Amino acid sequence: MEVDDDALVERIAGRFACADCGEGYHDLLQDAQSPRRVRPLPGTQFVRRRDDNEAVVRSRLKATMPKPSP
Repeated sequence: MEVDDDALVERIAGRFACADCGEGYHDLLQDAQSPRRVRPLPGTQFVRRRDDNEAVVRSRLKATMPKPSP
């Protein structure tokens, strides 16, 4: 399966969750123009995993890339 690296980075680095219940959210779905917009309750506290950032995701992708055959 092939997936564009930039799409993977955007998907992983944009996720966050409710600190209380763990409900998942994504930065792109917070946009008022999104047809799938989610509206968390006011006062909700959110958390992001420390490894859900562009640098870590790109490092993982680089480490898992198949090495070219000689």
